[in-house]
Amino acid sequence: MPAAASIRDYVLPYAGASESARVPVLTTNRILSDINSVLQQLFSGGQMESKSLLIRAPGTITLDAVTAESTAVTFAGYQSYMQGCTILISGDSRENRLVRSSGTLALESPYLGSTGTNVTAAIHYDCATVDVSIGKIYEPMSLDRKWELEMVDPALIAEVRFGLDRRQIARPMRAAIESALDSSSTPSRRILFDTLPDAAYMLHFRADVRAPVVTSFADTREFLLPNGLDHSVLKPLVLMAFSSHPSFTGDLGKTAPAAQVAQELWANSRGQGLARRQVSLMD
Repeated sequence: MPAAASIRDYVLPYAGASESARVPVLTTNRILSDINSVLQQLFSGGQMESKSLLIRAPGTITLDAVTAESTAVTFAGYQSYMQGCTILISGDSRENRLVRSSGTLALESPYLGSTGTNVTAAIHYDCATVDVSIGKIYEPMSLDRKWELEMVDPALIAEVRFGLDRRQIARPMRAAIESALDSSSTPSRRILFDTLPDAAYMLHFRADVRAPVVTSFADTREFLLPNGLDHSVLKPLVLMAFSSHPSFTGDLGKTAPAAQVAQELWANSRGQGLARRQVSLMD
């Protein structure tokens, strides 16, 4: 039986039912929510993978129109990976940035050149948006696995701009992580660079991975945890989470110790295995 349905059926007797058809929809929704909540807690740290992101080479675009002292901007060929990147618009000596304001593409700062149409602009990919599957990012971070980037606070990246209309076009040496929020879209994060990248690079780093997400009990995956630990880890912890539901009929005195054992088993299963150790020839 698929993992999600198996966990549901495991919890059902503790909700006073033997089959899902006899359980209120709100109760089965609560079980589904508990599964995802427990998965998020289990994957909250330490489940790392190697990741890479393409940093594109600078390019040239043509803006349909720009208006003096306005943040309005439109152009053909916009791609989501351009969001947050620096744009250098003809007629304005200052750097600007492509952002979204309430879902609409805009400039971060008002355009200080003259109103015009078919205006040339250069776009530099000095930031990379990470998707929701990437959690906490760890050092070392590098470009093409040749040049290590120093991870700094976003405030330091902002300081690089002080006194400059435009930053240097060169290989980045520092990077920072900032939130990318928009009231009409899913919150995300961006990796910022201290310079305007002069060429295409591949960004490499390690990051925590997002927990598996179960959207319905029709999910066909046989396991939701590595090493097939669903029975010994996931089921006791989901039952413990469900124990706060009003319809819970189990014995909390038995549920809590089983959940504690499951937590310990999960903790022991993470990380590296047997470590190599030095042996003294004098022993």
